[in-house]
Amino acid sequence: MTDPTVLPGGGPAGRATAVPDLAPGHRLARAAVVAALVLTATVPWLAWRRSHGAAADERARVADVAGGPLVRTTTVAVSPPARTLSLLGEARPWASVTLYAKVSGYLRSVQVDKGDRVHAGQVLAEIESPEIDRAWQGAKAEHDNKVAVAARMRTLLEKKLVSPQEAEQAITDAAVAGERLSALAAQREYETLRAPFDGTVTERFADAGALVQSATSSQTSAQPVCTVTQVSRLRVYVYLDQADAAAVHRGIRATVSVAERPGFRRLSEVSRVSGELDPRTRKMLAEVDVDDADQAIVPGGFVQVELEVPMARLPAVPVEALLTRDGQSMVAVVAPDSTIRLQAVHVAANDGKLVTLSSGVAAGTPVVMGPGAWAVDGARVRPAATGRTP
Repeated sequence: MTDPTVLPGGGPAGRATAVPDLAPGHRLARAAVVAALVLTATVPWLAWRRSHGAAADERARVADVAGGPLVRTTTVAVSPPARTLSLLGEARPWASVTLYAKVSGYLRSVQVDKGDRVHAGQVLAEIESPEIDRAWQGAKAEHDNKVAVAARMRTLLEKKLVSPQEAEQAITDAAVAGERLSALAAQREYETLRAPFDGTVTERFADAGALVQSATSSQTSAQPVCTVTQVSRLRVYVYLDQADAAAVHRGIRATVSVAERPGFRRLSEVSRVSGELDPRTRKMLAEVDVDDADQAIVPGGFVQVELEVPMARLPAVPVEALLTRDGQSMVAVVAPDSTIRLQAVHVAANDGKLVTLSSGVAAGTPVVMGPGAWAVDGARVRPAATGRTP
């Protein structure tokens, strides 16, 4: 039996009253009763709270549906004074010449190879043409003889031993022989091929000992000797669509970049424009001259060209705000009562990011970004935020 617990002031005259401890089984029964009472009170409260929260959520969903979808909006802005036109360009050498033989013969020597730097007037190859050499030697001998005869005829004319006509004929014959000798000397000069300008040898087509034919009549049957290109300065070719051709002219700022070299940019400007659309491609050629003394751009490769094209200040929206219905470009204008109105617009320019509009809406008009199939006249929306066209 357990010891009694004495409580102070329990009996008369302040005597302590002894209360016996409960048995362990009794304590467990008492705890179970308390837990049952708490559970009985909590479960109905939780059920009420859950049903009340579900009803509130349902009311919120109904309100959201009634208010329309949550949409992003932006404000129509005024387009910048210039737009960036990004085009793929082709880098070409400033000059490129394929050298052919002017006279027929055998290549005595080829003094350059691919990749060699050459200077204007430098000897590139020599041609051996025995026929021209023999003809020149014969013409020189004839010229020397004619000159000597003319000199004697002048002496005889002074002594009146020959007629003036005979003397004049001898002098004329000497002059004709001199011209013939000069013509053959010029042909002998063609036996030496020289670089027309400072540049780089990019092709070599023949070796020493090869027979080369004169290319004066046709280059298709003649074999070239080498190709010299000038790459210290490049011509970048870009082709403009008909819609952009009228806006591009000489002096427009151009930036040339190379995809293989991140961060590389070279500033220049449009140097020349052909002024006519190619009838085959319906595109117009524009050229941008670029200094490339450091060989940063490889000739013959593709580059990216950005042209700063001036444009009129017109209303503009991001391309995400544009939608098409039955072939007509439209924007969804947000009214003050949070309803939308589909407004037809006319697109003046589209660079893939910004759409310039020539008519339909004015600057400052709020429009929906990314309107979908749900966008119809009178549909309610809940604008999430209003921004301005960048």
